[in-house]
Amino acid sequence: MGNFKKPKKRSEVHDAAEHSVVEMTKKKGTSLHQHPSFATSDKFTELDCLLGSSYAVCGRLAFKMGLYHLAVTNFAKSLEKTPHDAGILVDFARALGGQSNQEKIVVSTLVDALQRSNNYSDERIWAQLAQSYFVLQKPEDAFQSVSRAIAAHETRGTKDADLWVLQSRILLLWMDSDGKMSLETLTPYFLGAVQIAMDSKDTKRELQARLSLAQLYHRFACYTQSQTEVSQAFDLIRNCSSFELPKPIGVLARCYLYNFLCIIKFKLNQKADAYSVLHEAMNILPQVSGTARLLATLAQFYMIDGDLANLKSLIPAMILEKECLAANDTTRLYLFSWLLGRIFDMLDDTKQSYEYYQLAVNYKPQSASLWIGIGSLYLRMGQFEDAHIAFSHALNYSSKLENFEHPFLLRFNRLFAAFAWVGLSQVFIGTFRKQNALDALRQASVLFTSEGDLIHARHIERIFSDVLASSNEHSAYIIMNVPPQILLELFLYYDAGVFSADLRPPEVSKLTSCEPTLQTMPAMVRHAPIAASLTYSPLPNAPNLVPPQVFQELNQRCMNAPETFLAYLPPSGLQKFAGPAPFNNIQNLQGSSVYNFKNEAKPFAI
Repeated sequence: MGNFKKPKKRSEVHDAAEHSVVEMTKKKGTSLHQHPSFATSDKFTELDCLLGSSYAVCGRLAFKMGLYHLAVTNFAKSLEKTPHDAGILVDFARALGGQSNQEKIVVSTLVDALQRSNNYSDERIWAQLAQSYFVLQKPEDAFQSVSRAIAAHETRGTKDADLWVLQSRILLLWMDSDGKMSLETLTPYFLGAVQIAMDSKDTKRELQARLSLAQLYHRFACYTQSQTEVSQAFDLIRNCSSFELPKPIGVLARCYLYNFLCIIKFKLNQKADAYSVLHEAMNILPQVSGTARLLATLAQFYMIDGDLANLKSLIPAMILEKECLAANDTTRLYLFSWLLGRIFDMLDDTKQSYEYYQLAVNYKPQSASLWIGIGSLYLRMGQFEDAHIAFSHALNYSSKLENFEHPFLLRFNRLFAAFAWVGLSQVFIGTFRKQNALDALRQASVLFTSEGDLIHARHIERIFSDVLASSNEHSAYIIMNVPPQILLELFLYYDAGVFSADLRPPEVSKLTSCEPTLQTMPAMVRHAPIAASLTYSPLPNAPNLVPPQVFQELNQRCMNAPETFLAYLPPSGLQKFAGPAPFNNIQNLQGSSVYNFKNEAKPFAI
């Protein structure tokens, strides 16, 4: 008890801490004013700077631990000591965004700071704004911000590979929402990103830059050039220890690249090579949830080729894969449930198809393509009322705003809406409602044409002519499901295996509208023939097409430095690029057909 000391007051502890910090600084013989993170204003003492730095360190540690409230508190204290430190301001904004789980808070905090003081015109602020706008799916604002950040670096004679890769991702996002960019306008940005990544000797950034360029070529149907970039990306990861197997990043990156390469070869009609690449990937890569998409790709190849024997033999492996998935892996559970439902439908096993479609509905009730498949199943069974309900669901979900969180989904959903109108037209034909069928076919034709899908547009025109020439008693209807090629195309947009979360928009599965919800399909019962007098619920209106925005010269959206790639880009044109390539696989078409859309140099033959 004699050694007990009376506790010091908080003020005494604080004074002692300040004294020890000052003494430590004197021993080091350095001036805190020389620290690069602090402003050099005379009104801030050395102790303020050191305390600000300590608070910032604590804030970053709390942020990494997910303790956003503590991070906000520490960063706020740090800014009180060093109010002109742009790096701490960015950290503070990120912590606020993490605390509220809203990226727009990050943007509003930084924009407010920029409006209040010109001292915050720092490339770190613009870089964070670019990233935040990218996550918020605002490519124009993101491009303006990243251009300012790049220009600030290049004015000082430096180049940041991260910013150039981010710029490529932003431009890909912009392409999805604005169809008037030409390949000639965009290519210099992507080539610049590749060159700067190579100069920085950063293998990961070069991989991301090359893959972005491959995606650009792919979206313009330049498949040979896209294949070249994917092959070079393969060479990068094979020679980089960071991507060695069985490291998760190596498995996921290889899985995506294998998937990309085999799909390109399939489009080039090099089917033997495509199957070979796919089987090689399945033999080399471990069988984990991250590589499950390879099996899904193989199933869709068999669907496209109409190889029912191999499809049937693949069912046990797909069921096993589905059963091994974690209960919270709803994206892959939905994928395999949908695929199994589609396969059993092709094999005329309506009971099994119904059951797996029901599982898929529970995992992702707002999937437009799924409801089209369900409608096609009911139509095949002659359950016209249930088919009408399913196709109406597809049409509604393809036009809901929450399903447009990703700009590329807007284009895919317009195609899904077109197929939903086709399905409704066949319901009307089967129930002797000729005028309704003609109206629905007109809607489908408009959507197919607007997306450059001329094969399906012409096919719909032939159906329209046949229906128009027929009597009202004509009841010969067709079954048209979404071609699996469209869904293969959709696979390539999910590139989480190569791009970290900061370089890709949030996954669709994370959206509230796609959370698992119990929704029961109508019972699988064969109804008696429906009379023409049967009343239907009101037909949904066609989804409004987003009016195209006039694309402005990209150089006007940035701060040009004299020696930058931005200063020497060719003028942007008003050339509309091709949408996602929805290849033709309609069973009712006679003979071989080739899907041919705008700007496609080498069409994919079926």
